[in-house]
Amino acid sequence: QSLELPIVHLAAFRSGLVSVPLFTLFGEDALEFRLANSGAKAVVTDEGGWDKLSRIRERLPYLQDIYVTSEAIHAGAKSFWSSIETASEEFATIDTSADDPAIVIYTSGTTGNPKGALHAHRVMLGHLPNVEMVHDFMPKPGDVMWTPADWAWIGGLFDALFPAWYHGVPVVGHRAKKFEPQAAMQLMADHAVRNVFLPPTALKLMRQAQVKHPAVKLRSMLTGGESLGAELLDWVRETFGIDAHEVYGQTECNLVVGNNSKLFPIRPGSMGRATPGFDVCRRVSVDGRSRCYRWRRLFLVRQPRGRRNHVSGISRRALGNRAYAVEASGGGAVGGGRHSRSDPHRIDQGLDCAEARIRTERGARSRDPGLCQSAARGARVSALRPIHR
Repeated sequence: QSLELPIVHLAAFRSGLVSVPLFTLFGEDALEFRLANSGAKAVVTDEGGWDKLSRIRERLPYLQDIYVTSEAIHAGAKSFWSSIETASEEFATIDTSADDPAIVIYTSGTTGNPKGALHAHRVMLGHLPNVEMVHDFMPKPGDVMWTPADWAWIGGLFDALFPAWYHGVPVVGHRAKKFEPQAAMQLMADHAVRNVFLPPTALKLMRQAQVKHPAVKLRSMLTGGESLGAELLDWVRETFGIDAHEVYGQTECNLVVGNNSKLFPIRPGSMGRATPGFDVCRRVSVDGRSRCYRWRRLFLVRQPRGRRNHVSGISRRALGNRAYAVEASGGGAVGGGRHSRSDPHRIDQGLDCAEARIRTERGARSRDPGLCQSAARGARVSALRPIHR
């Protein structure tokens, strides 16, 4: 989390470039794979990043320029801030469409090499309905956003930073060496934070430390990544006076399910209801037969007709009305349509459908057909595959 990061992303979007966020704790191998796989031509980094890049630069044929944000001078690198100060003041924003590629976000790579999810400029609009619902219809007067989640991942960027800025909500940025529960409480108190994205791991550490602060006055809390469970939900309610609203999504198809206790009861183990405007988990017809894919633990997300997708620099039109299945049972990642397992980039589906009907992970219908149960702890959504209707 730094001032330079959002500046670089916004500059890339306005210039018609594709940005690739990278985690500061990545080692040389992780950086080399992502930079080579994406074909990145320029990198903006800090001193720690420069030390790593200088050792692998010769193995990155596409990389042309490295900008360092510190005041140090390095042979083979450029000063980020000096380059801005000496640049021309004349600039014309590139006329991009909602379907033009904007950002490649790599998965964590827990099942093989990381996969690059290529998102179009419409990805921001695709995230807003869930963020607004889960944060009790942000924006409201006095809202201030903070998350300890690194801005290198889709959660920190599109679940917090960019949606808040879209609505003119101030964002608190703080780069900590590690998460400290009491320091987190003090930060929220000092900056009058009202809206947070706190991953379950952070909440568990805070509960273990038994943190409390009378000046912390949160209005809304988004969380996700694993099921919180009844005890942690109760602790959040007792400590902060609000409900933790769980969400569900993945790098290539994010925030498709969420909670809001003012709209419907929160049930432990439930990820909530389909995000307004999204068609999630329907029974589909394959080869003329109706199937619900109980044994696969699939979550289906419909793709609208005629959506133009960009994959690995190639654009195509979606064929007909196609549903994408999000699989939570492990295995290799695959793309939809003409994609193959070797595709370096997968796509965001730009979803904008309606009417949801959710099934639990085992396929048995929940007492409330609108609720979706969380996958088993540790399960990871790992595939998008087309289901022809």
